[in-house]
Amino acid sequence: MKEQSNLATAIAVIIGLICATSIWLIQPVNNFLYNNSRIADHYLPELGVTLVIIITLIINPFLKWKLPKLSLNISQLSIIFGIILVACTSASYMSSLPHTIAKITEEASRNKTLAKIHESMDLPEALYVEPIKLDGETPISSQLLDELDEGKSIPWKAWTTPLYAWGPMLAFSLLIMIGLAMIVFPQWRDNERLQFPLITVHQSLVECAPESKFPIIFKSGLFWFSVICVLIVYMCIGLNHHTGGNFPTFKLSWSLYDSFSGMFGSIHYYIKQGSISFIIIGITYFMPNRISFSLWFCVIAYSTYRMLGFTFSSPFYGDLAVGDHRNGATISVALVLLWLGRSQWLKVIQSMLKSSKDDTDRRNRFAGYVFLIGCLGLVGWQIWAGNTLGFAFLALLITIISTLVLARIVAEAGIPFLTSAFGVKEILAMFPISWLSAKAIYLTSFMDIIISAGSRVSGAVTSMHVLGMNKDNGPKEQIKLAKIIFFVMIIGIVVVGIVHLSIAYHNPGSLDGKVSPIQGKSLSTFSAELLNFDRGNWANPVHNRIGHTIFGFIFALFLQIACLISPLWPFHPIGILLADTSFIKIAWPSIFVGWSVRRLILAYGGAQVYRQAKPVFLGLIVGHILAGIIWAIVPAVLIAMGGDAAEIGKIYVTPHF
Repeated sequence: MKEQSNLATAIAVIIGLICATSIWLIQPVNNFLYNNSRIADHYLPELGVTLVIIITLIINPFLKWKLPKLSLNISQLSIIFGIILVACTSASYMSSLPHTIAKITEEASRNKTLAKIHESMDLPEALYVEPIKLDGETPISSQLLDELDEGKSIPWKAWTTPLYAWGPMLAFSLLIMIGLAMIVFPQWRDNERLQFPLITVHQSLVECAPESKFPIIFKSGLFWFSVICVLIVYMCIGLNHHTGGNFPTFKLSWSLYDSFSGMFGSIHYYIKQGSISFIIIGITYFMPNRISFSLWFCVIAYSTYRMLGFTFSSPFYGDLAVGDHRNGATISVALVLLWLGRSQWLKVIQSMLKSSKDDTDRRNRFAGYVFLIGCLGLVGWQIWAGNTLGFAFLALLITIISTLVLARIVAEAGIPFLTSAFGVKEILAMFPISWLSAKAIYLTSFMDIIISAGSRVSGAVTSMHVLGMNKDNGPKEQIKLAKIIFFVMIIGIVVVGIVHLSIAYHNPGSLDGKVSPIQGKSLSTFSAELLNFDRGNWANPVHNRIGHTIFGFIFALFLQIACLISPLWPFHPIGILLADTSFIKIAWPSIFVGWSVRRLILAYGGAQVYRQAKPVFLGLIVGHILAGIIWAIVPAVLIAMGGDAAEIGKIYVTPHF
């Protein structure tokens, strides 16, 4: 029986790797060469979900009909879906690292001050793809950011050294995330009873009734009605665009700038304009009420704060303070989470110090050592690179706090599009600059590659989704899944890195000419921070950063305690955690709509109607996903047929959160 189980797992892993490879090859080309709507960069990836639907709706039913012995069971489908999510994580981590390394070299070679700073830091040469030469040629970096010279080949050998140098940082960071997910997931699922809305959506796409060929959700008429309605809406929008306005369309966005004047003109711009996203409405339906209420209400509250500030307090720097509120709230929430899970952490420590008695002990022991190895490895890597022990621990601490809170937000709210707003640079700015060194600023800030850029598809979040997708997974299966997760992530980092280098060296920018270099213009090279250090002061602070951080800490702590004391308390600290972030700016109208519909259904229909309506909102989610993949394929096909990418344009079904 064990051999059959191992064989079934191996088959699932092979199928999952085939799907993952398609993501690793398509995602960089779609995102950067075609500058297309993102289809593999969140926790409900259009490309990934489409692959799962093809397997569960077409391939597996055929196998059950013709070759029942080869059909995939729920455990195998869960592994395949999990590998697909993990593939998106590795693709996300490599979306900026090679280009960041190249741009650092190019910037420093063209700026005397930066060149002097990098020379004085005396970092290991392996961290650079080529030596920094002031006013000299840096062909490896420059050609990556522009285009390969005619007759030249891609310098693969030059990139192997940075891979070996930066690879351990990525690997240890991933171990931290996997270990953290394994530790907190049982606490959050079994003890705190979190709902995990996204896992609910994932499970609905693979769960089949006994003897059924199709997942249960695909048999619902309400589900398909909802899917078709969303597809019709985006079909009209897409055809209207590609026919030059000769097809009727639907307006999903609005602008009310003319309606706001006087003191009301000071409210945030994203109050004056907005748009509707079907996937956000669908996800909101599965959120707890106080989560969704806090998200949209906090937008109104902060806009009111801004309006009153600009009206009655001039000059007003409240916009700058919101980031400090988030940082303080993040630290506060992380401490509360660690306190609530203290029993689970103690069990993990005890399992690490004694022999295991059962599978749960073995799982805790494995998780603890994975997490510990990741922590020690990351600190060791920072010290090897030249950082001090204190700032190496600071980089580790910020990584853990950011990862823990981000995972908690997704676990409670189910938000599929999210990046961490808790960054290293904001924390470093609280230190007197005389306490720092160029090395500390540079190497500690580099963790933002993981914390910020990579957090769009966090390894901790996807690991939890993989662990929880199959309800029957026990501790033994979770250990096996953790090993699969790490294996797939490492393979993905290498493959996606190769694809990124290949398309970047052969293309100066996106095919539509709107983005150059091909990765984009928003790469963080930490040059501004290094120049601040060279001047001896941070950019002129105009507000009390530490005071606002303390306010965010205390206010979020109060809200968290109130939530724990009373289940009827309506305000959750998630509103502060996501205040003024790119996600909430775009998503809050849809969250308000989803919250309103949920409240009305529960108020007038009760729990029974709420359960009966779930397929409708799952249909909104799947319809949005299918529309996204369709309108990502259409421009790619038109370009392949000889169309001009600049003239064809795109339909961004999923906004660039």
